[in-house]
Amino acid sequence: MTSNRRKFPMRRQAYSADLKFGPHVYVVTYAFWSVAPHIVLGEVGEVFLADRKPTSGLGASARDALIYASKALQWGERLEDLVDGSPQSYEGDPESLAAAALKCALEDSWHVKIEWARALAEACGERYGLAGAKDRQQ
Repeated sequence: MTSNRRKFPMRRQAYSADLKFGPHVYVVTYAFWSVAPHIVLGEVGEVFLADRKPTSGLGASARDALIYASKALQWGERLEDLVDGSPQSYEGDPESLAAAALKCALEDSWHVKIEWARALAEACGERYGLAGAKDRQQ
């Protein structure tokens, strides 16, 4: 059987965001696929969860679910599809801790991508003498 699973390098850059679910606060950590240490593809490839109270049964169940979600991401599933397929209330809020963690990673990763785009635009503007481009847009 041919394996199509993408694997992360042992060392990789990860991002974290706080997630409030019920009365508890958790830390969602996610990493993007990259082709080199500083060249990121922009797709989230793994999501993990840490809780401030390691004895929480809810946290343990969510951590297990996110391990399976990370495996699905490594086999080519998209984070957006995992979020859309997760249980949600009528208002669109996640009903489970694992679904909330996936949604948190999705939303936070967009903020990271926007920051990358801004930094790249600034670097290109400085390199090619386009620093006044912001002034012309106003």
